[in-house]
Amino acid sequence: MKPRIVLAILLLWTASAYAAGITINPGAKVTLSTNAQITTQDLEVKQGGLLETRSSAIALSGNWKNLGTFIPGASTVTFLSSNPSTISGINIFYK
Repeated sequence: MKPRIVLAILLLWTASAYAAGITINPGAKVTLSTNAQITTQDLEVKQGGLLETRSSAIALSGNWKNLGTFIPGASTVTFLSSNPSTISGINIFYK
């Protein structure tokens, strides 16, 4: 849990970050800074969690699971893996 909290804090101060996996728990609100670049294996927004990405770039090598709220803004989400990725939940992507 602590690495995810550190990641959220880092996003306020830096333009890029890497995490092995990102989980946004119920009641948590994560807003990425404008033009942030995030690279991760898996990303999960749990029910009651919120992810707002503004005009950020997210690169995933694994799966995308959204059971909460995802506000894409003008962001891009790129799936990097040559293996199939799973996209689950209700998702509307900008690009």
